[in-house]
Amino acid sequence: MTDHAVLDELPEGPYDKRELTEAINGVITRRGEQDTLGLLTVPGQDA
Repeated sequence: MTDHAVLDELPEGPYDKRELTEAINGVITRRGEQDTLGLLTVPGQDA
């Protein structure tokens, strides 16, 4: 999978950095690839 493949699955619209990260994580999770790719750290979220 390429980065472009994940981005192709995102709905169009304006995103801030946090929203974009959450949207990408959603695609990765829906595909069941979180163990392979890992999830991105969401800005402004406490770990």
